[in-house]
Amino acid sequence: MKLNETFEAISLLVVLVTLLFNYYVRKADCFINDNLANIKTNKDKLNALRKDLIPFMLYNWLFSVVLLSIIVCWVIIPDAIKIITTYTFHIINFNTIPTIYVLVTLYLMIFAFLSIIKLYRLNKKRLDINKRIKELK
Repeated sequence: MKLNETFEAISLLVVLVTLLFNYYVRKADCFINDNLANIKTNKDKLNALRKDLIPFMLYNWLFSVVLLSIIVCWVIIPDAIKIITTYTFHIINFNTIPTIYVLVTLYLMIFAFLSIIKLYRLNKKRLDINKRIKELK
């Protein structure tokens, strides 16, 4: 197992996943925290919000953030499992590359988990908007 080469290869993906998450998380939070009570009687504003939310949720969040996080995790988890099962971890005198590889894997797994939670919350907001629009009909 050539961890140095693998670590160098995934470092770019780690940066990309982190940047995409940070770039889109503000807009996702704006959608999630948008108070529908202010526009609950305005069907046009609700339709406009839904029209903005659906493409963001599918293209910006699902395809670029969630799937990329999951794919990167899928690629690096097998090596992390090999490291955990074969290496002995010591607190003071530890091997740096395998330890960092496992920590990066945990970091990316947390990112994937958080982005899936955000996707769930975005979808919940979409369902709330659809419910409000049906109530206005």
